[in-house]
Amino acid sequence: MVFLPRSNNNEKRKSVRKKTEWSKVTPSPYNGRRAQQLVDKMDERYMETKQNQNRQAKVWNMIASMDSFKTPPLYSTSGARPTLTSFHIMVQPTWWQDQNKNNPALTMDINAIDEMMAQCVQYYSDMSWGKMSLTYEVLEQKKISMTSEEPKLYGAKDKCVDRVTSQGYTEGVDYDGIIFIHHTAKSGVFASNGGKGIVNGGFIWVDYTQIDYKVLRHEIGHNFGHDHHGRNVYEYRNTRPYFPSTADGFDMMAGGNKYAISDFSVASKWFYNWLEDSSIVHMQPEGPTIECPTCRSSGTFVLKPFDRRNNPSSNENMGIHIPITTVYDTYYSTNYVYSYWISYRSGVDGDASNGITIHLAWFELYDSLFGAYFDSMIYDAFGDTSSKLDSFVVDGTCYHISPPAYLKDLDFVSAESLHPVVCVDDITPGSKATVSISFLDKGNPPPLQVDLKEKSPITCSSSLNAPTRQSMNSAQYNLLHVSNTGSDGLVTLSLEGSDEGGKSAYFYDEFPYSVVNFGSDPGYGSFKSVSTSDSNISYQSDHDNTWILIPPGGVTAATVTCQVNNCLPNQYMTNGNCVQCPLNSVSNYGSTSIVDCTLCPAGTGLLHPKSSQCTLSEDYKQITRSRRWRVWAQSVHTKKSWGWAVTRLQLFSDLSCNSPINPDGTPIDSGNAGDGWGPENVFGLGNYDTWGGRVDTDDTFWIGMRFNAAKNVKCVQLVSGSNSVYEVRIQAYNASDKRWENAWIQKSLDTAAGAVNTISMTYALTQSPTKEPTISPTIEPTASPTKDPTASPTREPTVSPTAYPTKGPTSHPTNHPTKRPTVHPTKSPVAISSNDICLDSPQRMKIEKSDETITRDCGWVAHKASARCELTGVSKSCPLSCGKCARCKDASLRFKLVKDDGKTITRDCSWVSKKPNRCNIDGVEDTCRQTCGKC
Repeated sequence: MVFLPRSNNNEKRKSVRKKTEWSKVTPSPYNGRRAQQLVDKMDERYMETKQNQNRQAKVWNMIASMDSFKTPPLYSTSGARPTLTSFHIMVQPTWWQDQNKNNPALTMDINAIDEMMAQCVQYYSDMSWGKMSLTYEVLEQKKISMTSEEPKLYGAKDKCVDRVTSQGYTEGVDYDGIIFIHHTAKSGVFASNGGKGIVNGGFIWVDYTQIDYKVLRHEIGHNFGHDHHGRNVYEYRNTRPYFPSTADGFDMMAGGNKYAISDFSVASKWFYNWLEDSSIVHMQPEGPTIECPTCRSSGTFVLKPFDRRNNPSSNENMGIHIPITTVYDTYYSTNYVYSYWISYRSGVDGDASNGITIHLAWFELYDSLFGAYFDSMIYDAFGDTSSKLDSFVVDGTCYHISPPAYLKDLDFVSAESLHPVVCVDDITPGSKATVSISFLDKGNPPPLQVDLKEKSPITCSSSLNAPTRQSMNSAQYNLLHVSNTGSDGLVTLSLEGSDEGGKSAYFYDEFPYSVVNFGSDPGYGSFKSVSTSDSNISYQSDHDNTWILIPPGGVTAATVTCQVNNCLPNQYMTNGNCVQCPLNSVSNYGSTSIVDCTLCPAGTGLLHPKSSQCTLSEDYKQITRSRRWRVWAQSVHTKKSWGWAVTRLQLFSDLSCNSPINPDGTPIDSGNAGDGWGPENVFGLGNYDTWGGRVDTDDTFWIGMRFNAAKNVKCVQLVSGSNSVYEVRIQAYNASDKRWENAWIQKSLDTAAGAVNTISMTYALTQSPTKEPTISPTIEPTASPTKDPTASPTREPTVSPTAYPTKGPTSHPTNHPTKRPTVHPTKSPVAISSNDICLDSPQRMKIEKSDETITRDCGWVAHKASARCELTGVSKSCPLSCGKCARCKDASLRFKLVKDDGKTITRDCSWVSKKPNRCNIDGVEDTCRQTCGKC
């Protein structure tokens, strides 16, 4: 059993956590940490701030930092990489306080304990080829000051540490870890037998009645940073974000402890530098890069068993490493590195020697005893069977590594960015395996290796769809594709035909490339199959799709029914179908309305519709005028993530910062330290000279000004205190879209206290396009065209608009291409009178509909204009959408406004008319055109 360590830095742990709707089961103790990390990613979907445009650079830079977490005395730093070389354990046999130490039945056999520990020493030496020196000392049996009446786990640990300390031993000087051997307690956590170990820590609890060498080597493995390793199995979709209790089966940390040789994985041995880097083949689709000059994009390699006992030479390949992504854990403030690892294992009584092993493995890096928490899942090559002995890619076959659902949940974009293919060319059992590795281009896959007939696609809905029956050609492979299954659509298959010819079908979460394009067994990559004896089967779909492959045989027809229950994150249910949220919007699992979709915070966006978090945007566009301007930074771009100190912020109307803009407005900020630390200070409007900035709910800092009238900002001067920033974004507020937008990005700021950073927003004449088209030339329309041509929108193109091209038109038309389209194009600029502009109100209105009052905007009206424009007062508020443009009319409906203090109020144009300055409120002059004289 494994227990994760208590935090040594509790002030960094969040005391209150939102929980996502993913969780369907109670966590097991062994998988709580990795499940919490997934919960964080799904819940704190605005918190991932690191740029994802260059996946391979990001992941290799994180791998390069791994060695910094490995410190003496456990690690020797004399070589090129730190090597795990020593760990000294104090073994403390005990009695509970209420036990009679004179009772011979309660006296522990010290010699037997010593023998078991000696076996552990030898095993760890063999596993590390003599590099790891595990040492120990068995102390005299002692009483601890805790009774056997329901002792507490960590209370017993503390008492045992006290007992060891009382004998003159100091942690970190005399020992690195303790093994606490106890008798079975009368009740509580120690009433059950077995062992428990702290992952990446220095303490183990072992029941004396169950103690043996294999239990000890397993629990010591927990101390070395290992969790219980799992499998990539079908059951994950029923337990997410927690792993089902299905063990790897072939290493001593996860079901393999029964074997004489069941070593840590090749990834662990490489991390500890028991295997040198020269014994690992590093690969990525990009091939060699600056970050990984030795990386290969393809090749054929001979792998030797990584668990053999003779020391590997430097020119022998013991494993293949394919990095995928890094993920930042907002809960623990740590970084994870995820990779595929391909290896050949000869131990475990030869049960794995007939094929190649594939793992998804990850390291959580943080300052700790061993430098990292480690976990993994083994790929079950023949996943449609219950046997673990067919988990391996066998000789003469190829296996496409499709990303598991667990990885898609964390980082969909990176998960889909690389698809390794492992072909086993030859195996000499127990000695070596020859493999060829390449990367699948899903847009240009290899030629078909089977005679395939793709059948008509089937679309799932929330109501059980009518059975779809399709005839099958029994001489061909027949492929069915069921789409729109959301997160957990239930697909049911019934087969017709002759049992003599063999009736079988295989279910997949991704297109079955291994079978169709590489000619491998249909079981490769499948999670379920149906055979002759059972021709009906149900399959819970995952990530919106299911493929069903029916091989040649006796099947003459197949009938499919499907029902979707819950939509994926970033989708919502409407009319029985799962629909994607609007661009750059996120939603929780199981959302049922578009109102559940939340726009990514300003400065961030989704790299893919299925991305698990909003990612920092590297795009900006030229913005000429706005009433609100601010300087924005994320906490990871500050020197001290808890605060940002600014002593001066000045905006200028010229590129040289010579013409300051009068701060005639209201200072605004993300938050501050309280009285005397407000945003007014940096504009010379307060009694003090510093803004003590604090983050908002999106973990971002920002400070700026809500001006009384629109301003043209071209240059910014920023002076920070000792708590400064490395990177900022200059943002302007788009009143029409009610959204802040990047007008400039400035990196590599001078972070010295008092340094003056002058940011000139000099736009290039040719910039790369933005992810979204510019809604209008300026955020607020000008009375006449600008004198200078608008520069192209942004510097950098979109990383990848979508993973796949759209196969047909969207289900719903765009509400309107722009909020302010040009009615008639002109060949040359002309002055435009405000009388000639037909605009929708940008405000949300109170609308009477079906005996209820609802709050909506003109975008909602335009979606079904013919019906919604007939509602009372709507056409006056939305003349453009309703085709009812009038030269001078006030909207008749009440509308919502946001006051300076952030509170929302509902008013109408008669309220505006009482004070002329109310026309200066964002969006009011476009709503009350007659009152505000905009006609």
